[in-house]
Amino acid sequence: HAGSGQSVARSHSTDPSRMIDTLLRRAEELGVSVEFGIRAVQLLVEAEAVVGVLCEISGALVEVRAASVVLATGGFSRNLELLERFVPHMANAIHGGAVGSEGDGLLMGWKAGADFRDTPYVKGTFGIYPGDDPREGGTGILAVYKGAVAVNFSGRRFVDESLPYKALGDACLAQEGHLAWQVFDQQTMDRDDPDVHIYWFSGRLATGLLETADTLEELADKIGVPADELIRTVEGYNAAVRGEHLDAFGRRTLSGTEELPTELSRPPFYAHLSGSSVLATYCGLTVDPETRVLDVYGEPIPGLFAAGEVTGGFHGNGYVTGTSVGKSGIFGRLAGLAACAYASDAAHV
Repeated sequence: HAGSGQSVARSHSTDPSRMIDTLLRRAEELGVSVEFGIRAVQLLVEAEAVVGVLCEISGALVEVRAASVVLATGGFSRNLELLERFVPHMANAIHGGAVGSEGDGLLMGWKAGADFRDTPYVKGTFGIYPGDDPREGGTGILAVYKGAVAVNFSGRRFVDESLPYKALGDACLAQEGHLAWQVFDQQTMDRDDPDVHIYWFSGRLATGLLETADTLEELADKIGVPADELIRTVEGYNAAVRGEHLDAFGRRTLSGTEELPTELSRPPFYAHLSGSSVLATYCGLTVDPETRVLDVYGEPIPGLFAAGEVTGGFHGNGYVTGTSVGKSGIFGRLAGLAACAYASDAAHV
C-alpha cells in the first residue's frame, strides 16, 4: 500500500504461512529432505572455499560436507547484543521478529570473511502493541492509513500520519515513553478489513487491545492524556480536513497519494497503544547479483551463497510492504540455482 512508500498500490496481500506450506509441499514432491532440530554452528572452510557446515545434532558436533552452502538464516531482530552493537538507535524499540532470528548466519559469514552492509537502514515498524501481550499477533494495526491520527502522551499529534510506517516508527521513538496512541472514530472502524491484519480493527476490539469511549473526553481519561489537549488536537485536525487551514504536519492524504483524510467526529472513539518494533533487520551480508557472498575486498567467497533477510543491499533507506517476502522468494530461487550450478562443476565436487 502507499503508506509503505509506494506511489501507487503494488502490494498483493497474502498469508505468508500459506506460501511456506506450498513451498514445503513442492519440496517434498521433489524429494527434498528437510531436517529440523539441527543447528548450524560454523562454516567449514578449506583453501579459502566453503566446503560444508559444522552442525550440532543431538548435542554432538557433526561435519556435513557440501559442494556449496546457502545461508538463509534470517536476520538478528531477536539478538539484543547484535542490535546494541550495530543499531543502537533501536535500543528503545520493541524487539519482535521471528523466534530464532539470532543472527547465526551473519556470525558464520563473518567468521568466513564475509562483508556486511546497510546497518543505517534498520528501522522499526509503527503500530505494534507494546510488551509481550499474547493478543499481539506481530502485525500491529495501521489505523492511521484509514483515518486515525497519532498522538503522544501529551495528547498532541507529532507527525504526518500518511508517511511510510518506518518513518512513523522513527517519529514514535522520539516521543515520551517511545510510544503513541492511534486515535480514530467509528468512520475509520467501518473501514475494517479482516483479510488484511494491519486493517483488522474489529479483531483488536474483540481481543481488548482497543480503548473505546463515546466522547473524546472520556477516551482521554481512559488512555491517560490531557483531555483538553486531545480535544484541541482533534478539532484542529478536523478544521484542516475541512480546508479551513493547512494541516499542522502537512498531511494531505490518508496514505501516500491515495484517499483524502476524513474528520474524526463520529462516535464511538477508539485508541490503540502503539510502539515501533524491529520486526526485521534490513542489513546483512554483502552479495553480488548471483547471490555469491562477497568478502571485505569485494571478492566472492567460493562455495558460499546467501538469500533473504541475512543479506544486505536490497531495501535502502525505505521499505516497501511485502519486499521481505519477495526478496526471500526471488533471491532464494536465484541462490539455489547458483549454488547448484557451482556444485555441478566437477572442479568443486
